[in-house]
Amino acid sequence: MLTGTGSVRHRSDTVSKVLLTVGYLALLVAVVSARTTPATGYELSIYAQTPDAFWVGVGAATAVGLVTSLFARPAASRVLGLVLGVSSYAAVVGLPLLRGYHYFGRGDGMTHLGWTRGLLVGNNEVFSMFYPGIHTFAIFVGESTGLPLTRSLLYVVFAFAVVFALFVPMCAWALTGDLRTTAVATFSGFLLLPITNISTQLVPHTTTQTVLFAPVVVYLLVRYLRSDRGGTLVPTGAGTLLAVALAALVVYHPQQALNFLLMLATICGLQLVARRWISHPSVTEPRRVYAQTGFLAVFWMAWSHGHERFRSGATNAVGEISKALTGGGGVAADTAQRGGSLTEIGSGLFEIFLKIFSVAGVYSAVTAALLLVALFGRLGGDDDIEPSFHRYMAGALVPVAALFGLYVLGSVSTQAFRHLGFLLVFVTLVGAVGIGRGWRLLSDRLPRAPVGSAVAVFLAVAIVVSALTVFPSPWIYLPSQHVSEQSMSGYETTFEHATVSDGVYSVRGDADRFADAHYARKVPNTPFGSVNETAMRTSLSTYHGTGWYLAVSEADRKREVLAYDQLRYSRESFALVRTQRGVSSVVDNGGFELYYVSG
Repeated sequence: MLTGTGSVRHRSDTVSKVLLTVGYLALLVAVVSARTTPATGYELSIYAQTPDAFWVGVGAATAVGLVTSLFARPAASRVLGLVLGVSSYAAVVGLPLLRGYHYFGRGDGMTHLGWTRGLLVGNNEVFSMFYPGIHTFAIFVGESTGLPLTRSLLYVVFAFAVVFALFVPMCAWALTGDLRTTAVATFSGFLLLPITNISTQLVPHTTTQTVLFAPVVVYLLVRYLRSDRGGTLVPTGAGTLLAVALAALVVYHPQQALNFLLMLATICGLQLVARRWISHPSVTEPRRVYAQTGFLAVFWMAWSHGHERFRSGATNAVGEISKALTGGGGVAADTAQRGGSLTEIGSGLFEIFLKIFSVAGVYSAVTAALLLVALFGRLGGDDDIEPSFHRYMAGALVPVAALFGLYVLGSVSTQAFRHLGFLLVFVTLVGAVGIGRGWRLLSDRLPRAPVGSAVAVFLAVAIVVSALTVFPSPWIYLPSQHVSEQSMSGYETTFEHATVSDGVYSVRGDADRFADAHYARKVPNTPFGSVNETAMRTSLSTYHGTGWYLAVSEADRKREVLAYDQLRYSRESFALVRTQRGVSSVVDNGGFELYYVSG
């Protein structure tokens, strides 16, 4: 006969099992609904075009995973809740694959597709590229599975997004050994705070993939700090793996590796200072990182030396920072221009900031609080590793944050937000640990149930808000990065059969990116450019002279008319193109049109 406590526990276990069963069935329905509704043309918003059944199923599965992982009594149920949560997250970040997108990644994504094709056909050499990591990874996936590069690159993007979500909680576990904090970190990873869609997006983009790889390096760093302290230069398994991960970081993107080098150098300085001031070090103090820092510095300099892209990037960076220091930065003008455009379509910078950075702002505040406690208060732990790690972070994030600030002052450019994406990796991790520690602290002083419920509600709201900005959409006044098969084949037909040396123009000048992809980055001497609305309405034959091509895609129409609310190009301007004298239709496949302007 069951006792009262045993009966309650039995009912709790039964409820957990029922919830998990419902959650996994909901996820199955979601995946099947997305898979059986493939995209048939360009989709301006992956959110609106994905079946409602997917969002309902994923929402239910995520809620079940959150509740069971935080509150279920059996350890097995909590683990299954975490697995369910990770699986739901994977379904969301894998939507372009589930929905059968031909490709996902306009702009830089098209150029990276071209570079990958160049490596595959031998036009490019691995060691001549500044960051060949994701390209060689995609070729490996494609050659191993028989998938086209447009598909294998999307699997690479998916893999890095999943790796980020897996290693954030692994870092939290390595630091704290607390299952509750690890669960908070797991769902914090789902927020994908480093993805801002300003310069980090879930597309083939070397900076983004490197940022999402950073938790792997952090995890190995924590393991290295905890490894046997037999001597600073005595090799360990964790140290060897850390060295490999640091080298991979350089190959994926040297700029982000430089951020890590600045952090490690700062940690070295802090360890040197601590060694001078502490005469009797603790046996549990962190291992020194001198050798790892030296290895990264040497490898980074050896890899970067001789690369023209490194020289030009460094020159531009120094120029922008010099502008900032001398007061010549363009932040005010650029911000005013962007803010003015948003105001014209009924929005504003403050609204966009709230949508993209509200959750990151909360996590940043928690991170700052935890780091201040680590510096000036008492942060308990089983050993010296966790408090020391937070103290290291308090100092190590300073140079990267300063670099971000200088870029912002110099010019509102994507470079600044690349550094911000890197910083948000640590905001995610430290913020999650701070929430976990706050939960434990408040549970000792207040009723546990309300505190736990408040944490769960906060995480649920944060996941919903963040999920709305994982992909670009009209919600944040950005068009989708979807590249339809019609657009791709239309441009390929253009480059294969048209006399492209006459010039290929497009709305906002996207043709050059498709040329990058088609020619594997070896673009012929072809003039590319854009046309304005006035020319599209009345005077194409006199805009660039005679004998040139105009490409108009379904993506152009939806972007300008729906996402940008006809701010620069009206619906009528697209309709009037084919009515002008001297304009002949060359290609029309339903999602792409090519016109020849003969005058």
